Amino acid sequence: MSLHHDDHDSSSDSDASVDDHFSIECGTEGRRNHPPKKSSSMIRGASFMLWSRCVIHLDVDCFYCQCEELDGPPERRERPIAIGQKHIVVTCNYVARKEGVKKLQSRTEAQRVCPNLLIIEGSDLERYRQHSRRIYNAFRQGIENLRLDLTASPKTASSKRMEIPSSKGGMDEMYADLTG
Repeated sequence: MSLHHDDHDSSSDSDASVDDHFSIECGTEGRRNHPPKKSSSMIRGASFMLWSRCVIHLDVDCFYCQCEELDGPPERRERPIAIGQKHIVVTCNYVARKEGVKKLQSRTEAQRVCPNLLIIEGSDLERYRQHSRRIYNAFRQGIENLRLDLTASPKTASSKRMEIPSSKGGMDEMYADLTG
């Protein structure tokens, strides 16, 4: 099962209005690090009982830009912004994507296609790490609440404590294994 919104991090998806990506991915034991391949039986829901793993995956889209939007003045949310490191744009917000700015584009090219682009230097990662820790703590709290809900359910109650391991895949990615 895969429930998610994902803009595939490309500038071609200008209609995206959700600034984050959330998915629940379930797959067989052999596909630990990859989402399941879609098959017609999965689409119809017939194979849900065959899966042996279920993982919640949280990926915050435009993470660095969202940090800058949160920390900066409110008008920053409506203007095209990009995060630059060295000579390239490492990411940009949806407003900049609509203007033609792309990930891994040179700063010069990004400014050419979007003259009003604000490029924020993103080499100092400490503020982003702070935001990442806050997101991960909220994610872990949500997983703990889920564990408590599952444990309280008469259908899933058991004599042993249910554990739901969670981990970070990067500054903007978190995982929780619900397999149990």
